[in-house]
Amino acid sequence: MQPSLKYSKWIYDCVHGYIGVTEVERSVIDTRIFQRLHYVRQLGAAYFVYPGAVHTRFSHSLGSMFVMGKIAEKFMSSGYISDWDEVQKLRLAALLHDLGHYPFSHALEALMRRKSGEKAKHERISSSIIQRTELRDKISKNYDPNEILAIMTRTYTKNPLFSPLMDSDLDVDKIDYLLRDAHHTGVSYGFIDLERIIRTLDIDEEKRMAILEKGRQALENMLIARYHMYQTVYYHKTVAAFELKIQKIYEKLLGENPPLVYDIDSIYKLEGDSLFSFNDNYLWGAVAKSTSETVKELVSYLSARTPLQVAYEAPALSLSGQATEQYHKMQLLELPKHIEGLSKESGIEEDWIFYARPPALELLANPKDETAIRVIMDNNESIPLVEYDKSIIYHLYKYHFLNARVYTKKDFLTKLYDGLKRYFGF
Repeated sequence: MQPSLKYSKWIYDCVHGYIGVTEVERSVIDTRIFQRLHYVRQLGAAYFVYPGAVHTRFSHSLGSMFVMGKIAEKFMSSGYISDWDEVQKLRLAALLHDLGHYPFSHALEALMRRKSGEKAKHERISSSIIQRTELRDKISKNYDPNEILAIMTRTYTKNPLFSPLMDSDLDVDKIDYLLRDAHHTGVSYGFIDLERIIRTLDIDEEKRMAILEKGRQALENMLIARYHMYQTVYYHKTVAAFELKIQKIYEKLLGENPPLVYDIDSIYKLEGDSLFSFNDNYLWGAVAKSTSETVKELVSYLSARTPLQVAYEAPALSLSGQATEQYHKMQLLELPKHIEGLSKESGIEEDWIFYARPPALELLANPKDETAIRVIMDNNESIPLVEYDKSIIYHLYKYHFLNARVYTKKDFLTKLYDGLKRYFGF
C-alpha cells in the first residue's frame, strides 16, 4: 500500500489549474492510444456554433481524473475509502473512461448505436482497448487491470461508493464536462460550485453517497445547470444540424463498395497506427476517396459552414410521458418506411430528409435507483432528493423536455414543410 500519491508531473489545465500526475498515470497518458484523444473534440460539431468549443477528450479525461482524486481523497480522510491505492484505482478509471470515443464524439456514436446497438457504446470500446493493447501491461505493473475495468463498468463490488462516482447524477464525468464545456463555449449555465459540492459530500448510515443539507443549493444548481446546458449547447438546433450532416457522411461512406470507413466490427480490431488515426481527421481522409455526389455536397456545406434548415419542430414539456400529438407523430420517422413515405409526399430524396429526436431532457437521470442522489438532514436522516419537498428538484424532476426536428437543405425547405403537413396532417 502506498503512503500517498506521488506526482511525477504537473499539467496546467484551464479549468482546474495544476493537475498532478502519478507515474502510472503518466505511463498511460504517454501512450499513443491515449494521445489520440488530443484529436477527438469533446463537443463534436459544436465548434461550428461556438468557436471556442475546440477542446478535446484529452483535457476532459484529465479533468475527470482530477475531480475523482479530490472526491476520493475527501472520502478517504473520512474513512470511507480504505487507502491511497483505492484512490489511485479510481483516478485511473476516470482517466480512461472516454478512451473509446469515436471521431466527433457523440455525433458518430449516435449513428453507430442505431446500426449496431449496445455493442457500439464508447464505454464498451474503451474496455476492449484496455484489454487488448499495451495499456493492460502499463496498468498491470502496479494494479490489476480487471479491477480498473470493473470500476469503469460499474461492476466493482468491494466498495459501493465506486459506482456512483463513475455513473450517477453526481459523477465526476458530469462535473468536469459541465465546467469545461461552459468555459469553452462561453455560456454561463454550466458553472457550478465544485468546492461546495465536495465539501458537503458525505456518506449516510447505509453507506450511500449523499450531500449534506447545507450543500443542497450547490447540488440543485448543478442539476439545473446541466438541464440548461443541454438546451443551450448539446441540443442546440444548429449544432444538431451539423452533427446530422456528419452522421449522414459517415453512413454514406459505410455504404460504398467497398466501405470507405470502419464498421463496428473493424473498430473493435483497431490497434497501433490505425487506432491512433481513428480521430476527427479520419473522416476527412475517407471523404477524399468518395465518389458520392451527396457526400461531396454535404462536405461543401460543412466547409462553408452552411447548416441544414429546420422544416418542422415539435417541442414539448412532458409530465409522466405526455407529449404533443405532433411530437408523437414525428416519432414515426424513426421507421424507414415513414421516411420513404414522407419522401414520396414531399418529392424530396430520402438523403435530404434529416430527423433528430434527442433523448428526453430531464433534471435527474436516476431519480430512484441505487445511485439516486440523497440529502442528509440535520437529524442524520437520509432521504432521496426527489422526496425532499423543500427542494426545487422535488417539484420539477417529473417534467421532461422533449423535442423532435426535421431538417433539410434550404432549397427544399418549403417542399418538406408542405409534405410534412400533408403526410402527418399537421
